[in-house]
Amino acid sequence: GADALENDRRDNFRALVRFCTILDAASAVAATCLAVFLCLWVGQWRGWNPDTVRMAMIYSAVILFNLTGTPRAILRLFDRFRFIALQQITTAVLKLLAVVVAWINGAGLWTFVFIWMGAEIFGHLMLLALGWGVLRRKDFRGVLAFPLEGITRNNPGIWRFVLWTNLNSSLRMVVREADMLIVGGVLGVAAAGLYKGAK
Repeated sequence: GADALENDRRDNFRALVRFCTILDAASAVAATCLAVFLCLWVGQWRGWNPDTVRMAMIYSAVILFNLTGTPRAILRLFDRFRFIALQQITTAVLKLLAVVVAWINGAGLWTFVFIWMGAEIFGHLMLLALGWGVLRRKDFRGVLAFPLEGITRNNPGIWRFVLWTNLNSSLRMVVREADMLIVGGVLGVAAAGLYKGAK
C-alpha cells in the first residue's frame, strides 16, 4: 500500500484495499466458526458447565466484527495514528463506565459478558468507520467494487507477505495470552479472571 501511494498507483491501491478487506472478512468468518467449535471441544475436555460454554460461544461473535486489519493499515498509511489511539481510549472508557454501572447495580456475569462484547464490537466498528472515512476523504471511492484482476502480478510476493504477517501476529498473540491459559488451566477460571485484572 505504501509503495502504491508513493508511486501514485491509485488503482493498485484500491485493488489492495479491496483484497485486504476480503481477507479480513474471510478470516473473521473462519475464526468465528473455529472459536465456536473450540468452545464446545474445550468445554467438554475441561468439564465446563453448559452456561460457561454458552457464554464463550456467544462471546465468539465478537471475532466476526474484527474487520480492523485493513482500516488500521489505512490509518497508518495516511498518518492518522491519533484515530487509532482515540478508538482504543474510547473503547476502554466505555467498558469501564458500563462495568462500574453494572457492578453498582449488582449485575450478574451475563451482563458483564454482554458489556464486554458490546464495547469490543463498538470499538471494531469505530475503527472500521474511521479507516473508511479517511479513505473517502482521500478520494478513494468505489474500492469495494474495484476489480482484483492482476493483484498478484502487480504485487509480487503478496501471498507470502499475507501468510508470514498473519503467522507472526498469531504467534505473538499466543505468546501474549499463554500465561492466562496456563493460570486458567492450573488454578481455574476465577484465578484466571483475577490474574487478568491484575495484569
